[in-house]
Amino acid sequence: MSTDWDQQAICQFFEDYVIPVEMGRGGYLSFLPDLYRQHQDIAYLSKALNAVSMASLANRTSMSHLVVRARRSYGEALTLINAALSDEQLAKSDELLASLMLLTKYEHISGDKTTLWESHTAGQVQLIRLRGQDQFKSSTGLELYRLVLARHRLADLAYQRIPTLGSDMPSEGAYRNPHAARLADLMAGISALYGFLPKNGVSTLRRSSFPEGWVEKVLAIEEEIRQWRDTVPAFWGYRSMPPYDTSDNPGREDDLLYPKAVHVYSGFLQASSWNIIWCGRIHLFHAMLAYRSTLSPNEARRVALPTESSIKQELQTMADNVCNNVPFMLSEVDQTGALNTSRRGKAIGAYFLIWALHVAGSVEILSRSQQDWIAGRLLHIGHVVGIQQALVLREFRTARRRNIHRAPLSISRMSAWEQFQ
Repeated sequence: MSTDWDQQAICQFFEDYVIPVEMGRGGYLSFLPDLYRQHQDIAYLSKALNAVSMASLANRTSMSHLVVRARRSYGEALTLINAALSDEQLAKSDELLASLMLLTKYEHISGDKTTLWESHTAGQVQLIRLRGQDQFKSSTGLELYRLVLARHRLADLAYQRIPTLGSDMPSEGAYRNPHAARLADLMAGISALYGFLPKNGVSTLRRSSFPEGWVEKVLAIEEEIRQWRDTVPAFWGYRSMPPYDTSDNPGREDDLLYPKAVHVYSGFLQASSWNIIWCGRIHLFHAMLAYRSTLSPNEARRVALPTESSIKQELQTMADNVCNNVPFMLSEVDQTGALNTSRRGKAIGAYFLIWALHVAGSVEILSRSQQDWIAGRLLHIGHVVGIQQALVLREFRTARRRNIHRAPLSISRMSAWEQFQ
């Protein structure tokens, strides 16, 4: 039996995390409200939604007694889902896959897991493959497929591994917008060029560590990214604005001020797409630096890659761009760039931002003040927005900064750190 707290939590979760499909621009969990209304009698779906919505409400309101209720619902949902997986028909249902996704989101919001991308990922991929072609016959099935595919593409990039999905899970045909499909493929392409590098530093790298034709493939994918940027629809673009009023001091330069500019978009999905591009290129440019480290001075002058100083300058620019997205993603400004003082923003913007901030912070050349600013934004997301996975990443970053060896803060290095938690 649902209670007033249950209903309040669910309504707030829909408000915070659901982006409806509007004007052909896609959505995020847009199917969930209708799916729940039609199938709330399905126990595992109801329990999974109760768990994630109650955890979110508990964190955003500091009502600790709701945490106990959220954990109880999570445990019950997990038991029911495990039982349902033995029934092939149930395993193919939209309700079961959606429930598994909600449990993943619960773990991010509650901070119960140290992994950002691996939670239930293998199970979701297994269900997608089991569902076959029938899943493409409905808008809900398509959106679920896209969510699993996008999550897996980003997991490959984040955990620095060669793409693990085969041709049985294509992006072509899964997206109404070809630019969205191309973005997913670009991430797979970057993973293929980055995933073979050692995860614990570059001291053991040799030229032979890189596959033949690696430089040419890097230059080719950089060109594909440029074409993607130049051809995306206008509503995917952004407008860059100054972060403060310079009328009283037009020449003001403040190296300690972040962000350096404010990017505004038509929506969170569009902003997140650019963050994905910048984060993917941060990984790719780290790989370029690793390649350059294997060259002799003469070889370094002849190679077609950008110079070391140009690579580092571009890394700084991309990290700055991620930081420039923060005010919009946290709903501190609206689509026009005006300060948003009327209401609390949707949590989904902050949810999309966590990984991007972590990747931006992996850029070694960032100043200490910018690193501290990024850590402060993660702290804000964890304590104010209530997504405690951000606190896990902040803790990881703090631990890494204590290490005298300044290796990039790749999320793939979390596995070793987790063993000590």
